[in-house]
Amino acid sequence: MGTLTISIDHAIFDGSLLLDWDLSCYPLGDFNHDGKVDLADVVALGYWWLDADPRFDIAPPPDGDGVVNLKDFALLAEQWLIEIDGE
Repeated sequence: MGTLTISIDHAIFDGSLLLDWDLSCYPLGDFNHDGKVDLADVVALGYWWLDADPRFDIAPPPDGDGVVNLKDFALLAEQWLIEIDGE
């Protein structure tokens, strides 16, 4: 988590704007954002199978094809057991 402070001088707005952001990166098939692609992610993909949920419709990148299907499973399989250390 980081903090960015932007000061704006303008006739309409004069003050400070505080923005918080999270720059966490996860493998593409890591649906539960635990830093690894594993069985929990396969279960999540299976739950939404043949649905149009954009969170699980990951193939073809970047926006999927409108349905959670074998293309999404294949992309998850490419990422299988990839782990990213969040520290």
